[in-house]
Amino acid sequence: MKKIMYFGLIISFIIAAGCGKSVKDKVAGTWKLKSVEGQTLSKEELESATITFNSDGKVMATAGKEKMEGTWEIGKDDKTLMIAMKEESEKEIWSIQSISDNELVYTQGAEKEKITLMK
Repeated sequence: MKKIMYFGLIISFIIAAGCGKSVKDKVAGTWKLKSVEGQTLSKEELESATITFNSDGKVMATAGKEKMEGTWEIGKDDKTLMIAMKEESEKEIWSIQSISDNELVYTQGAEKEKITLMK
């Protein structure tokens, strides 16, 4: 009887783990800039910078009066976020360090600048 209970418990954990949100689902939504490692940002800069990832693959970023639009996709490894803004000639590649329902930490650029966003 104990074996059946343990087996049932293990199956429950496997099913629960499989029902979690995908990386794409976690990324979708509107994020605010929380911090940029090594830089001090003003309250206005932190409050005005947002990026919205729509589930249809479109992205919009705002910082003050500046707005940019483009597209986004998750890499096959689920650890890379690729963004192509209409105003930019090259795609941005973000290396996802961690992601939860309300925090996204990534690095980008040659300097591997660490940026934290929050919902």
